[in-house]
Amino acid sequence: MKSIFERLTRYSIIVNSLRGGRYLTPDELIDRVRAECDLRKLGFSADRNAAMKLLQRDFKNIWELMAITIECDRVRGYHIKDVDDNSAIYRYETLISDYDLLTAINPESELSSYIFAERHRPSGSVNIYPILKAIKERHSIEFDYTLVRHDGAVRHYRINPHFLKEDQQRWYVIGVHDGRFKVFGVDRIENLVIDEDETFKRDETFDPRSAFDGCYGIWNDPSVPIEEIELSYDALDGSFLKRVPLHQSQTVLVDTSDEFRIRLNLRISNDFVMALLSRSRSLTVIKPQSLRDRIYEVCLGAAKRNAPEKA
Repeated sequence: MKSIFERLTRYSIIVNSLRGGRYLTPDELIDRVRAECDLRKLGFSADRNAAMKLLQRDFKNIWELMAITIECDRVRGYHIKDVDDNSAIYRYETLISDYDLLTAINPESELSSYIFAERHRPSGSVNIYPILKAIKERHSIEFDYTLVRHDGAVRHYRINPHFLKEDQQRWYVIGVHDGRFKVFGVDRIENLVIDEDETFKRDETFDPRSAFDGCYGIWNDPSVPIEEIELSYDALDGSFLKRVPLHQSQTVLVDTSDEFRIRLNLRISNDFVMALLSRSRSLTVIKPQSLRDRIYEVCLGAAKRNAPEKA
């Protein structure tokens, strides 16, 4: 287990070191990786020839795992090839960042003394790497899955995994089940088994970016229409929403000392309503009226349940 941990940590260090179009000479890359490994109290060869051979193997494994190509330019050094908005480095950026944080939290790391992580993080993170490996190698997976909305019933599934998606600090696997794409929360997966004896053909017609464009988070029901939503907040809440938008469709309409107003275009779901309620202190729903009524009913019910008890 430790050797796997060390390899994945090096992969994360290498990719992060070369991200953003950065070029590093062989010596610079070796020094960078060694310094980061030392910081995490992980072994890395002091001999430069041995270190470079190890990095060459890592480059091959990074390609096999994440489809990220690392090449060496004779003048400028090592770099990540062909970085664009559709490249694997962007698809895996969040996963790499999360893994890098996990390695920093490792009790043996000197950095762990300065990081206070949430204690209630979702379970199931142990499944992320095997699922990612199954996606890359096109192996079907089987697992037991807990259906929270069905009184915790457990069902067995076999899917062809295609993508991992992160939302609200949780990871989800998107795969084909019974001929259509479905989404499963990784934290609700147990008894994961990878079928390494067979491979499946990927469905290249599915675009995960466009599939979730009109939804909030991971929930997406095409039968629910995409609506134009207009919301008003005070300047204080607006300052937070400018830095962390509610949705990628967010457009600022008004930004003054008295009001921050935005427009969104998405399907209204329970998750979206809950997100609005988290900043309901200054929220005013301008439109649609159906959403305004829904927020009113939820807030009215909460006010009744939490009304002061009569003496």
